[in-house]
Amino acid sequence: MISVLSCEGAETVRAHLDREAHRAHTWDVAWGLGFGAAAIGYGAMAETRWEFGIDLDDKRVAGLWVGAAKAGIASLSHLILPVRIARAPAATGDPCKDLAAANDALEESARHERTTFWLSIAGAIALNGGGLLWLGLHDDAWKEGVISAAIGVPVSALHTWTLPRGATTWQIDAVATPAFTGLSISGTF
Repeated sequence: MISVLSCEGAETVRAHLDREAHRAHTWDVAWGLGFGAAAIGYGAMAETRWEFGIDLDDKRVAGLWVGAAKAGIASLSHLILPVRIARAPAATGDPCKDLAAANDALEESARHERTTFWLSIAGAIALNGGGLLWLGLHDDAWKEGVISAAIGVPVSALHTWTLPRGATTWQIDAVATPAFTGLSISGTF
């Protein structure tokens, strides 16, 4: 019996990568602008020593400056290190070569998404941990450092969670064992 392998699907993969590139660009622009607006807002409140009608003490002002710095760095990260989605080369007329090239671009995009995911987590740890330590050790404003981290950690989690992952597969499961009860997040890239 002769088996014929199908090499169809390059156009489907190419269209998927185009959609993923659009989603990645939208994610970078939206988060970059959001973090930029937060940096400007924090900086303006720190400079005027005013926050929603409350006059601020030096420790709170230091907390606002750290928040402005964290948001500014996060905003710049979207400009300097945007999510890269590979594009499949133009069709060659050979469906098997086209499919192989499209699949290679899909795998490359998954690697870029994985790298962005881990960089986002590492950046969140560095920024929030660094802000906490700076405020605590430099300004003796541990309370402001904890507040800054308490705001930054959920925002960082949301930021990372909304990252486009169209070239990857994720799964969240509830886990209940005698030693552990919680959520398991797993994925393939």
